[in-house]
Amino acid sequence: MLEVLLSVFLVLSTVVGMLSVGTFLFSFISHCLIRYAFPAQNMHDLYGDWAFVSGGSSGVGRALVERLAKQQINVTIAALDEPIFDKAIEELRKMYPSVQFRQCKVDLGATNPDEYMVPIRKTTDDIHVSIVINNAAFISFGFITDIPVQRLRANMICNANSVVEITHHFARRMLDGSYRNKTSRGFIGFTSSAGQYLPSPTASLYGATKSWLTNFACTFASENRRRGIDVTSILPGPIATNFYASSAGLPTVEATKKMAVSADSIAMLFFQAAGRCAVFDSESLMPVAFKWLHKLIDFPLLMEIMVRTTHLFPDIRKLTLASAIQRK
Repeated sequence: MLEVLLSVFLVLSTVVGMLSVGTFLFSFISHCLIRYAFPAQNMHDLYGDWAFVSGGSSGVGRALVERLAKQQINVTIAALDEPIFDKAIEELRKMYPSVQFRQCKVDLGATNPDEYMVPIRKTTDDIHVSIVINNAAFISFGFITDIPVQRLRANMICNANSVVEITHHFARRMLDGSYRNKTSRGFIGFTSSAGQYLPSPTASLYGATKSWLTNFACTFASENRRRGIDVTSILPGPIATNFYASSAGLPTVEATKKMAVSADSIAMLFFQAAGRCAVFDSESLMPVAFKWLHKLIDFPLLMEIMVRTTHLFPDIRKLTLASAIQRK
């Protein structure tokens, strides 16, 4: 009897293992083909001449705006009312004089959605926005109990809640027959993260909101692809942006700098993946490693291991020593 059970186990393990490796390789190879064998698409020809980009004043958002402008796509940019935003608009108008740039100064972490949606509507109601990229997000490093709840709330709203408001507004307009442009298609993109694959202690809301974002993007894509709205969620690893400015020198976070890629290389992924796939991994080491962890260890067990071992991480030790609450 034991031999029979062992034989069945070995057969099942072989079949499941082959399926797991096979699906991973299919996804990895198809994404590599899109990345390296297929040219970046002309979003203007596919979707139209107006785009909306949140968080477009710096980092990946700024890179996205520049790539859209190079294709003669006009852009409405929503970002915080900061000097860097004014500087970005001034530079963009000088670099691309034939392209229109609209500036929408809003706080996407505001508790009342009217604080950002009313200005967004006022800035875009007279144009046909057929490309929307939800890029705005920020990260709060530290223990949940050490971060003011107001900041946690703003972090959650910016990374997740505002995305629902923005997507809902523009998608309804895209689905309005009188609003559609000549291509009859729209595109909604999401800048997610490979951080969605694992919990993110010391940056609690980042992994959680990115996991939510990818799930939301795929759900939205399932409902609306047949109606002419293409959806892509990009899952990059570390990016060389202001991400590290607030890391407080956490050792593990700082170590990922060595793997960081340029913001422009991530922006390019939207132009390669749009309409081709709903979820697009970058092929960098971190997303690949995280995906393999999920294949090698069952999710509940992996979480139990993390819960019981994260206190050994240098980041946790450093924050514990600096915490007035956790070190008690």
